[in-house]
Amino acid sequence: MTIAFIIISFVLMLLSFLLVIPSYSYVVKLQKEVVMIFLHINMFKIKSMFNAAESFMNKLQTQEEEDISEDSHNGLSSDDEDKSLKGFK
Repeated sequence: MTIAFIIISFVLMLLSFLLVIPSYSYVVKLQKEVVMIFLHINMFKIKSMFNAAESFMNKLQTQEEEDISEDSHNGLSSDDEDKSLKGFK
């Protein structure tokens, strides 16, 4: 009886490996395709995208700093905001 369970478990393990191998090779193939796509982007495009992302982050940061300074100018602290929002949660 136990030998039958060992044989069945061995067969199931073998089948699972046979199912995993094609999936693994497909993932490796897709990874290579993605790398090739990124390698074909020219350096000028990468630099322009980087500069656009950096300027966007700077705008967000300055806007956040302005919002914080407006809140402190209006006399609101983060504790006041938390207390005022508790009723809405």
